[in-house]
Amino acid sequence: MFKKYSLSKQINLSFLAIISCTFISTIAGWFIIFVIALHFLYPANYYDQQLPKWIDYVNHHSSELLNGHGEEELNQLLDFEDVTYQVINFEKNESYGNSEVKEWTKQQLLLKINTRDIDFYNNTKHYIPLLTSTDELGGCIIITYPIRMISIQNNSLIYSFFSLCFLSLPFLFLGFYMWLFGRKLRINILVPIRKLTWAAKNINNNNLEFELSYDYRNEFQDVIVSFEQMRQTLKESLNEQWKIEQQQKELISSLAHDLRSPLTVIKGHVEMLQDGAYRYEDRCVKYLNVLEGATSRAILLVEDLNLLSQVEQVDFKLTKEGVLVKDFFLSQVSLYEGLAKQRNINLTLNLKDINPCLQVEIDRNQIARVLDNLVMNAFRYAPHSSTITIHLDSDDYNLYVEVIDEGEGFSDYDLKYGINKFYRGNRARTKDGGSGLGLYISKRIIDLHDGSMKLTNTLTGGARVIITLPI
Repeated sequence: MFKKYSLSKQINLSFLAIISCTFISTIAGWFIIFVIALHFLYPANYYDQQLPKWIDYVNHHSSELLNGHGEEELNQLLDFEDVTYQVINFEKNESYGNSEVKEWTKQQLLLKINTRDIDFYNNTKHYIPLLTSTDELGGCIIITYPIRMISIQNNSLIYSFFSLCFLSLPFLFLGFYMWLFGRKLRINILVPIRKLTWAAKNINNNNLEFELSYDYRNEFQDVIVSFEQMRQTLKESLNEQWKIEQQQKELISSLAHDLRSPLTVIKGHVEMLQDGAYRYEDRCVKYLNVLEGATSRAILLVEDLNLLSQVEQVDFKLTKEGVLVKDFFLSQVSLYEGLAKQRNINLTLNLKDINPCLQVEIDRNQIARVLDNLVMNAFRYAPHSSTITIHLDSDDYNLYVEVIDEGEGFSDYDLKYGINKFYRGNRARTKDGGSGLGLYISKRIIDLHDGSMKLTNTLTGGARVIITLPI
């Protein structure tokens, strides 16, 4: 009940339901009590209806009542628990009856003869004259009775019972409906709370293989939906963390293998030189060239790890300076022309949309390192006789640098995780594969410049890396 409403609205509706049901039930209960009471109680004016009979009796037996001879019959006539009387004889200055004795003067009673008094408690006093046998005023009888419903059996307990029922009925219904609707509201609140508690215990027990749902639109749905989103995000995060840890283990193994390979080559050729190969000049030159290549490869691996350690330090700072974009990229690309000719690759720098006076604030050495990483990757995977394009563009706020090759492009997995630390995709697992740190280091350097780096593919399938630097 009311589950589909907000918590505040549930409380308001429950309150209105309690009041409404209590009011309706009380009215119905009062009606039932009234109908039942008609069989056990006289109406409130019952004594008023009996009054003419009492007056008639008094008028016919006045002298007897004055002399005290009619007391027994009078007691029978007024045999009601709530009715009392007092007979006062003026001549003898005596009185008798079943009411509390009150001293009256003749003058006081003469003023009240044939009148009635009603006090604060709705008790009525009737003052009826008593005549002597010579029709002279000889005294007065005071009859007192309440104006309210009375028990037919003349039993005050019955009247008290119905009065108690009548007065307590609203409170009984109020308590019942407060319990009933309070229980419903409590269930509406406890059900989602128990779901959240159950979910929290599962997470605490490292169990994320569950789903949390709630079908009603209220505050609890927002909390449960947020909790479920948190669970899904946490699950995805843990899965990604696990994958990264696996990649780190694989990379460490790969780095150890990559570093061991040149060291093994170096060790083997040194041993051959020690065995006398140095005596032959042609062999000696060949071995030295091999040693130089193996040493360079080992140094590159160590430098990547060293640079990674530097750029991840909190206190790592760039040395920024104003650099002319066109001059910088012309100078940098000229360094790759020899390698491009050697591999029969057409290296193109597109600067036609760049203002010759355009400057950016960059760390020249670090951006050069980023460009080296991206261009070397392009050379590694670009087919022979293909084209590598470095395209520059700008607007009022940013400089855009694109490095595009005509290779196989990035896989879907590369696009998602290629910039992650220690990631080595299938394309990287070649004979000339890198350490898996180049793209991550490049991304880190670009981030330190408040820029961005994104991996995409061209429409024809080649790889494209887009760098954005603020001007």
